[in-house]
Amino acid sequence: EVLDEYRYNNMLSNPRTHIRNAFSNLVQTFFTRPATLVAQGKPAEAAKYYTGALKNFPKAVEAFKQSFKGTKAIEKPDIAHIGTGKLPKFLTVPTRAMEAGDKFFSAMIEGGELARGATAEQAAKTAEYSLFRQGLFPEGQGKLLNAIDSITAWTYKAPKAVRWFVPFI
Repeated sequence: EVLDEYRYNNMLSNPRTHIRNAFSNLVQTFFTRPATLVAQGKPAEAAKYYTGALKNFPKAVEAFKQSFKGTKAIEKPDIAHIGTGKLPKFLTVPTRAMEAGDKFFSAMIEGGELARGATAEQAAKTAEYSLFRQGLFPEGQGKLLNAIDSITAWTYKAPKAVRWFVPFI
């Protein structure tokens, strides 16, 4: 398990991995979500979303800091199944940085959703769903994606030999 955790952190240590994750989160936060609102005929809500997201920047920075420090538990399923807590903290920088980036953008999305009138629960759910590294079986995703999530859930419980060849899900 410690070797798995080391390997996982090593795979995340490439800066391009973090750039891709940040770019996709940025697109989800500032393009996809507002564009969806506009397509639904809610341009005023899209404007409120942008305002709320930008106003939530200080909270997003705080969420990033707390996650990077490790004071908040890692929530993403692919990382939560790997962590043993036995590696020295400096070796877990890539994992903590990835999680912290997700927390940053999640807080931005939540701020936008709250500003457009969503409840705190709805805002949190939308933020989780909007980011690419979301949990399994989100409500309303359909049979095909649920089937794919079933395979993903199986790999979390698969023998180590399988997980060695399928490190990212």
